[in-house]
Amino acid sequence: MVGPAREAGVAPGSPQAAEVVDRLLGPSADREAVLERLEASSAPAMERYWRLLAIVAGKPVPPSRSADFAWLAEALRQARR
Repeated sequence: MVGPAREAGVAPGSPQAAEVVDRLLGPSADREAVLERLEASSAPAMERYWRLLAIVAGKPVPPSRSADFAWLAEALRQARR
């Protein structure tokens, strides 16, 4: 959901972004907790860690989702305002 919205140029502060967040998280999600977790785990070093772990384990390297997570975090921040 996030990837297609981001790729389509949907601004994180737009009503369309709010719809994406609502569909993704549902009405009962603790959005502040989701934002905190995104901010804590979105460091480039964390993504590099998971990529290296996949290589060491002989598994396919997962595609980067950092742009999607950054968009979602910004959409959550914008929804606070």
